[in-house]
Formats: sequence, structure tokens, C-alpha cells
Amino acid sequence: DVGKNGILNHGETELSFEIRQIPTSIIISLSNDYINPGEELSIGSEIFDQSGKEISGVVSFKITSPELIDNYLNVNTGDFTSFDFAQNATAGKWKIFASYGDIFEEREIEVSLVQKVKFEINGSILIIENIGNSLYNKTIEILIGNESEELKLNIDIGELRKFNLKAPNGEYEVLVGDGENSINRNVLLTGNA
Repeated sequence: DVGKNGILNHGETELSFEIRQIPTSIIISLSNDYINPGEELSIGSEIFDQSGKEISGVVSFKITSPELIDNYLNVNTGDFTSFDFAQNATAGKWKIFASYGDIFEEREIEVSLVQKVKFEINGSILIIENIGNSLYNKTIEILIGNESEELKLNIDIGELRKFNLKAPNGEYEVLVGDGENSINRNVLLTGNA
């Protein structure tokens, strides 16, 4: 029997297909663009496809210092990891490269210049070590009992200087400081003031 519209048969079909996600961009997340030596930087990333949808995966990071020393990290998308900057980390611009497959992203972070020393008193010897990332050229104050002395220093990165503390025989409270760091000890001294 022919229907009203002259159609003899009727059929339906369904076709489904999946579009493959193609990664097209990486976004690098940093806790800060400026950091001091001795601090840690939090690093994360996200990957997006051609439609702006997030993709899961592992992003490879290369962190390059101003003197071109490389450090490597892998981070799962959506996660964060930390990178610790040493106390003597080189000041200046560090580059952070992220890669996933054929796509790359780059950011920069600035590591600040820090003058920092560690004071130690061993017997009657004052030991001063430059643990910062620049020349230490500050004036320190040394207080032995009631006597005060200022000492202008020029100590290179990683360099250690030793000074012999002398005063008339006796036990003294010795205070050494530069306004930021200090040490305070009771010391038995012998010799001239």
C-alpha cells in the first residue's frame, strides 16, 4: 500500500563519532614572579585542547638559572609541586619551560639579590660565612662586654672569614650583628683588648 505521500519505506540510522583531543596550550601557574633565595616556588600547570577543554597528563618542566644550569620536574595537571631555591641561588632572571608533547610554554621568575651571613663563635674565634647570593659588604658590630667595635666587611659568595676575639682575661658576653642577623654568646677570653 502506498502511503499518503507516496512513501513506501521508512528508515532511521544513527552515527556517532568521537573527536580526538589535541593539546593546543599549556598554562603555567607560579606562586610568585619574584622570590628570595632560600624560599620555595609552587609550580602547577594545565593543558587545554582545541575546544578549550582541559586534558589530563604529565607536564615536564625545565628550570634554568641565569648561568644556564638546568633543573627538571614533572607535574600532573591540576597538581602543584615546589621548587626550593638555595640560600645562594643566583640572582637574576630564571626561565621556566613547560612542555607536553609538541607544545611549549615559557615564563620567567626573578630571584632577588640578598646579602646574608652566618655568624659562629668557636672558643675565642668569630667565624663569618657568606651564605647569601651576592658580595657581603656590610658593616657589623662586635660588642665584647661594654666595648663596641665596628668592622667593615667584603666577603665573596661562599667565603668564610675568621677573627680572633681578644680582651683582658675574663668571661665576656659577646654580641655580633649586622642589623638582620646576630649571635650572642658568653665567651672566655684572654689577651689584649
